[in-house]
Amino acid sequence: MLLILLSLASVEGLVFEAVNYKNNVNREINYAYDKNVSNKIEKVEMDTQQKIINQQKVIQVEKLKYNMIKNNGINIILGENPRVSWYQANTIIETLMNVKTVLKAKSNIDISIPLSLAIIKTESTFENQRENWATAKGYMQMTNIAVSSVCKDWNEPVSNYNMNNIYDNLLLGNYYFYKNLNDLRGDVESALVCYNQGYGNLWSGVVASRGDNSSYMSKVLNKSYEYEQKLYSGLDF
Repeated sequence: MLLILLSLASVEGLVFEAVNYKNNVNREINYAYDKNVSNKIEKVEMDTQQKIINQQKVIQVEKLKYNMIKNNGINIILGENPRVSWYQANTIIETLMNVKTVLKAKSNIDISIPLSLAIIKTESTFENQRENWATAKGYMQMTNIAVSSVCKDWNEPVSNYNMNNIYDNLLLGNYYFYKNLNDLRGDVESALVCYNQGYGNLWSGVVASRGDNSSYMSKVLNKSYEYEQKLYSGLDF
């Protein structure tokens, strides 16, 4: 009987040890699992935080570039026309940079800020002229025919736009020029002829030989090169 009791005790001891061992193993497994999950969570959090930091750096750099281009643009305008106030110059360059973003999204047209500034300089000397002898209006001297052409492309009524409004004028003026530029496969000189004299006249060969066209093209292209050097000065980062 004693042997039986001892055997039972031994069995119970073994069972207890086995259960205890199993519990210890389970605890170790759970601990390892929890630690692994915790490490993964920590890594995801660190990666996410780093991405946020990197994005913030990109945003800061882009803001810095934007402000530098804007300030350089203001200085260009003020240097060209002392009659233009700082507020007007700021409005012109900010509107132009906004138009660049809008046209990229609206019509997949990527405008050149220096070239657009050069066209505005040549057309109006950065003054919002109401109307000239050819009924051209605003900073980019948009004619009724040019406005109608843009509105036809966009399937919008002409009445939606006012060429004495700076945003409307720069939006339609830039679209009109760069649409012609794309149609002419990047031929800037021909696109400037189109803008200055009219698209239809280009193909007749009459306008292309006129001296005033040559003068117009030279003024715009020379100013565009000059403005590009000044506008992006200090942006070598």
